[in-house]
Amino acid sequence: MRKANAFMQEHLSESVSLSQLAEAAELSSFQLLRAAKAIWDETPLRRLTRLRMEVAKRLLDQGYLPIIEIAIECGYSNPSHFATAFRRHVGVTPSEYRRR
Repeated sequence: MRKANAFMQEHLSESVSLSQLAEAAELSSFQLLRAAKAIWDETPLRRLTRLRMEVAKRLLDQGYLPIIEIAIECGYSNPSHFATAFRRHVGVTPSEYRRR
């Protein structure tokens, strides 16, 4: 699972599939899902989203990058999708989070 986690950390700004994570972890997709649920208590793709949102919050706290650039840095090519995912995960939009 360390390999899968490292792969996620290295590819936060890219589109990542379950099969890519499984390959990085040297497991089948099914084995990866079971291990992730047991170890992380979340699916690999949910963990990836959480890691991306942690980076987004850190970048928003720094305050100098435009939200569009933060979205791209966190693997979202569409700022609207990023805002939706951020709001679902954090509870507020990226703009609201930055204004806090």
